Parts: sequence; C-alpha cells; structure tokens
Amino acid sequence: MSTNEADKRPFNEPKPDDTFLLQDDGRVITYAELIELAGETPESEADLDWVMTDQNAVPIYMELPKDE
Repeated sequence: MSTNEADKRPFNEPKPDDTFLLQDDGRVITYAELIELAGETPESEADLDWVMTDQNAVPIYMELPKDE
C-alpha cells in the first residue's frame, strides 16, 4: 500500500456496512467485503482510492447532507 508522504489528508475509514458498487459486474458489496477482495486494509485515503480503482468500485451514498 501507499507510503506517500504527500498524502496528508486525514483518513476517514468507511464503516464496515457502507456500500460500494462493483462496476464490472453490478454487485453491491459492503466495505468489509471490499477490503476482503483487496486482501489488505487501507491505511490512508490514497490506499482506499487505490483499492476502489483496482476493484472498479464506487461508494453508494444513501444519506443526503442535512440543511443547516
């Protein structure tokens, strides 16, 4: 996984039950299943970006932001 010093963004790891769409076959999987497919747990935003790119996955957002 990435050890790039330039990646200094705080890592907000998804929850295990957050959902992702695998664009290759249309399956919807959880974050826990995504990291199982990847074989290792991302430790930074760059790592997560790499996993999502490698697995051709996009997050599915179910909640809309609240108006303030």
